[in-house]
Amino acid sequence: KMYSYLKKISMQISHDFETNDSLEIKNTVLKNLNKNIYRILFYPPSNVGSTISNPHKDINLFTLLPFASLEGLEIKLKEGWCEVNFQCNECLVIFGEMLESISNGKYMSTLHRVVACKKRNRLSSAFFVNPDSEFNISGDNAGDLLSRRLKRITVSSIL
Repeated sequence: KMYSYLKKISMQISHDFETNDSLEIKNTVLKNLNKNIYRILFYPPSNVGSTISNPHKDINLFTLLPFASLEGLEIKLKEGWCEVNFQCNECLVIFGEMLESISNGKYMSTLHRVVACKKRNRLSSAFFVNPDSEFNISGDNAGDLLSRRLKRITVSSIL
């Protein structure tokens, strides 16, 4: 049920990109968003203030973050790291590297991280919105970009 709900939200956001004349994004990229990934993320307790998800930018078009059981998500602003707080009925949207590329930098990907809670587990979810695998982004196809990033994440988590 959550996947369907997030898919609906992603389609509305995509529609907003397509119909807003001030957005200079190729319409075709947002029509076939059928390669989405929904993940449940678990972060065990750790030293307060320690980073449990290193600073990174998502590769995809945009990510929907519908909930988290605890605080801990931070985004990088010019002034430094800023904690993100949102209610259980809200959904945060962060831009990814593919959107930054196809918008020629108009929509910058969001550098973010997760910091630890000392006593409790943190549970969150993320819905990664991706274009069709064959869509060309800066001379490469979206599927290859995504595959390379997922391999890099998998290898680094094993090491």
